[in-house]
Amino acid sequence: MEFRKWIGREVEMIYEDAKGSLSRRLVRVEGFSGKHLKAFDLAKRQPRTFRTDGILALMPPAAQSEQGVHGSPPFASISASPRGRPSRGFSF
Repeated sequence: MEFRKWIGREVEMIYEDAKGSLSRRLVRVEGFSGKHLKAFDLAKRQPRTFRTDGILALMPPAAQSEQGVHGSPPFASISASPRGRPSRGFSF
């Protein structure tokens, strides 16, 4: 995945942590170094560091709508992790 093009931009990110928990975040990408992406989490109002192997998607933020800041429909259940571990189904 190309991370450098997102530096300085606000993006929506789908992230899987080391325990397999999935989250969807709105962040401003601050930098990229090796296996880590540095970003500012806009909802939590704090800097965060994410492992690049846990970033499943980066995309421009969706337009705001009646569904909230993200404005996109909930995700369908995800049954398997790209890291080979089963993940729990979820929706936002």
